Amino acid sequence: MSEITKLRQNWFGVAALTLLCACAPATAQRKKVKPMNNELVLAVQTVSDTKRDFRSRLAAIDAIARVPGAESTSALHQLLERPRPGPETVSLNFDPVALERVVDMRIIRGLHLLGDDSELGRIPKLVLEATGELKGLEDEYVNAAQVISAIGRVEPIRDLSHLAVSADAKAVSNAVRVLDLLHLPEPAVCEAVPDVPSLQQPVEFRFQTLRQELETMEKLSQGHILLSPGVKEFLVTGDYDRGGVQRTGSLAEMLTTYLKLIDFEFYTRGDAAVICTFKEAGQRWLSWWIEHGGKLSYKNGVFVLSAR
Repeated sequence: MSEITKLRQNWFGVAALTLLCACAPATAQRKKVKPMNNELVLAVQTVSDTKRDFRSRLAAIDAIARVPGAESTSALHQLLERPRPGPETVSLNFDPVALERVVDMRIIRGLHLLGDDSELGRIPKLVLEATGELKGLEDEYVNAAQVISAIGRVEPIRDLSHLAVSADAKAVSNAVRVLDLLHLPEPAVCEAVPDVPSLQQPVEFRFQTLRQELETMEKLSQGHILLSPGVKEFLVTGDYDRGGVQRTGSLAEMLTTYLKLIDFEFYTRGDAAVICTFKEAGQRWLSWWIEHGGKLSYKNGVFVLSAR
């Protein structure tokens, strides 16, 4: 039984779907292909149905991508033009609009597997629109990083590095979060925490405001945690009540686990970790691209820096 044939088990009325899926988008100037076979129609319908289980939709994309040929490529291009749920469908606990962006990301990956990278330009826009509301398998940031890593092309990294210095704070935050998750060589931020006792040993403290939290971490680090100029400036004008929090663990764990939750990053400077804003992190990522972009390549499933 083929991968696509497995999708037959839960679907009926294939003939009624053929007409819907056979129409290519008007904007695409693509070579004409023969009508989709029933198995491909079923897979397209599975991906298009927003009421279907998310895993089943992803499995259908993967199934299409495993069958080489113009029919499969055309089907995935058509799926990028499928109807979407509107913003009125977003609820407190679920964002179907965001979920469709994740589906789009996986379709772009499926096209890559079929040898078609013509839709890579969609990735920055999908990252820009991410809300961060979905978690787990559906996490927009994680899926974007996974797709970029699977495709292995440097263009999305270039585009995100430039997006990271946008005037739009949301674009900067989203771009930085995805770049961090790519685990690129010699990263601009989120490097390894310096291996010094004051950062590795357990500490315990309580705080009421953001300023108290960061300045207490700085004090307990014995000079191995510093606050960037951007952070110091933010604490003057943007300090806020954190509600009375008890923090226990190593400062290294707090840097790597909690910092991003309050919209900060860190980078290393010698044996110190410097806490910085997303804006500063974005500027560092663009500098990283300018320095390393020409040497960045993809080998054995990971991005590496090659000597030039």
